[in-house]
Amino acid sequence: MASETNSNEDLVTSSSATAAVGGLGADEDGICDGKYVVVERGDQQRIILFKSNQTITFGKGATQQDILLKGASGTGFLNAFKASPAPPEVIASHKPSSNNSKPWKKSKVRPQNLFVLERSTDPIVKSINEFYQLPDTISSGVDNRNIHDDNTSQAMKKHDIESLRGQGVSSKEILETIITSSKSFNQKTEFAQEKYLKKKEKIYGDVLVFRKPSISILSDYYFKRDPVKVLGLRPDTLSQLLSYANIHAHGKYLIFENCCGLIVAAVLNRLGGHGAALHCHIGSNPQRQALVCMNFTDEDLKPMMNLDMLYLLRGNVEKMEVGPDDIAAVAVVEAESSEEPKTKKQKLECDAGSDSDDEKNGKDSYNEQSEVEEETTFVTSRRLMASNNKEDNETSVAYFNETEFDGLIICGKEHPLTLLQRLLPRLALSTPFVIYCQYPEPLMDCYVWVKEKGIGINVHLVDNWFRNIQVETERTHPEINMSPSGGYLLYGTYIVGT
Repeated sequence: MASETNSNEDLVTSSSATAAVGGLGADEDGICDGKYVVVERGDQQRIILFKSNQTITFGKGATQQDILLKGASGTGFLNAFKASPAPPEVIASHKPSSNNSKPWKKSKVRPQNLFVLERSTDPIVKSINEFYQLPDTISSGVDNRNIHDDNTSQAMKKHDIESLRGQGVSSKEILETIITSSKSFNQKTEFAQEKYLKKKEKIYGDVLVFRKPSISILSDYYFKRDPVKVLGLRPDTLSQLLSYANIHAHGKYLIFENCCGLIVAAVLNRLGGHGAALHCHIGSNPQRQALVCMNFTDEDLKPMMNLDMLYLLRGNVEKMEVGPDDIAAVAVVEAESSEEPKTKKQKLECDAGSDSDDEKNGKDSYNEQSEVEEETTFVTSRRLMASNNKEDNETSVAYFNETEFDGLIICGKEHPLTLLQRLLPRLALSTPFVIYCQYPEPLMDCYVWVKEKGIGINVHLVDNWFRNIQVETERTHPEINMSPSGGYLLYGTYIVGT
């Protein structure tokens, strides 16, 4: 697989990608309880909290595999494991309850679906490729013109496969039986046969690989699994965002993001425990799913601080250090963090909750003037939501007011202009700022404001063109399903206004 990347500017992202992949994270001791690990079976990926006494499930129905994780405990990463049917003594010891006359009845795990892990002595590539090796007696056709999809070419039925499972037959042997029982497999071309094997591998595959979580893996995982959770932030865009912000060890960075903590995790990964990363967020619960998955140690997390933006703005109002523009900023930020669209929107698991009155009453319309008036009363009456951890916020506010930061990153679903107006003045001179958004229009507003104030040079609004290229023997072409856009970046250098 190869990739081509193009941008409006000459970019050097190889160093970014290298830094993103390596670095901190899970302990080098290997796989152990209480750590997050990446489990791969073919092109399927799972990120799980490893517990040796639990199972991980692949497939469903007759092809379901409930794999005990105990066999991987205490081993290193990047080892291949083969799932084989569990012996009777393991099945007996894994029964949920001995008091129930039918202990498997109320359990999702069935005895015939229970598998154990056995470490493969072969390298990962050989273990995986072994699944795709066809018997020498299998031939291939020139084209698929004589193949008719009439559902009669396969002699194996569902109950036959279940019977093989019950006999303890391995997945590879089941696949070979399915191939030899097919009337049309010999007529398929080599490409069609390979495609067929990859399809069956998702169902009958028995080779598992455990990987150490990294920023590269997490970024790709979230983007492929549910891009809405990370606001459509593509891995190549994340790499460029970190490069434009000049993230490095011993730096002090200001970050506003609500995409599962992916950017905060990437910044901490580069800081290496040295420097500071002030994570600004709205509400008392910052998003940190990706941060947790990286298995950072206390030393790795030492540079991180959290700051509730609403607490910051409320503190300014209480000290009477704010004018009408600041009251309006509070209204805009809170309204954008809590308003719901008229159309039904997919609820994100990683979204922080909002307790605003408008959301509780189901209010959809938004009038700017009326909101400013309502929020003026709301702020002055000290009913603005703030973080539950007052001491941490006070410490973060003090650090925010006393520090000149080395870079600013904004990546959120709120309109970035209001956030940029509040956070940009806290940068040291000649330091970079980067804003990510799925749409160009909000970034255009930021671009115009920066130019009007004369507080930025080398300001560019860019989008990346990226595609995956499948490189195979005599068939090199782009992938059929590709991302149309990886979002837009506005970056520049902060200077004194004219």
